[in-house]
Amino acid sequence: GRTWSEPLANGHIAERGGEYFDSSMSDVHELARELGLHMTTQGFNPTVRQTADPNGPSLEDLETAAKVFAGYWESLGEIAHDVSIADILKAAPLERELATVIGARLSSGRAANVSRVSARWSEGGFQTPLVSHEHNTRIAEGNQSLSQRMAYELGHERLKLRWPVAAIDQDQRGCVITSMLGETIRADIIVIAVPVSILKRLRVGGLDARTRLAIAKVGFGQATKLHLTVDGDCAPGIKQEVSTPFSTWA
Repeated sequence: GRTWSEPLANGHIAERGGEYFDSSMSDVHELARELGLHMTTQGFNPTVRQTADPNGPSLEDLETAAKVFAGYWESLGEIAHDVSIADILKAAPLERELATVIGARLSSGRAANVSRVSARWSEGGFQTPLVSHEHNTRIAEGNQSLSQRMAYELGHERLKLRWPVAAIDQDQRGCVITSMLGETIRADIIVIAVPVSILKRLRVGGLDARTRLAIAKVGFGQATKLHLTVDGDCAPGIKQEVSTPFSTWA
């Protein structure tokens, strides 16, 4: 995801964008090492979430329930396009309280209510609800330092910053990028790497009707972060609020 690192008054770095990396993101880890950056542990895995309610289900019960949910999901085989994660969770053989907590964790983790997330196309498939105890990592210098180091290696003179793109077109000579001010750049190949919310606002020529419809239909989660500094030590960890799905971590 996009990165935006901001130092807090106490010297710690708050991540306003992408928060952490897991071990499957090998390309990011290799690139960080190549650029001389340092990975540090997040101190927890976001799938291991105790509820904010001290009387809520235990972590052990939640992990067991997640395995039951994943097994039920897998047993369904191929799933229709219009079946949501919430639909499967509702049908799974789980106690209601456990299902509610798992649903809240998955919703806050995706920044979107799972009733609106297709189970068929969910990243991770039936393994989506499973719990991992492997601690996630982040870049000690701030996740944004990854893109900043990449820019430095590429050469700032080769980058066009503050040059918002309005349209991308193709013709017999190649590709044309047009800015919002009407300036143009020609290229042989264009790689579009922007969130869907931005892609929806671009005019991209040469796409077939099926692709344009797919872009129009893709939803995008909304996540709001509030960073606070605290006095004294605070052990790393994460907790889940259920009634209005959000999580807090340190």
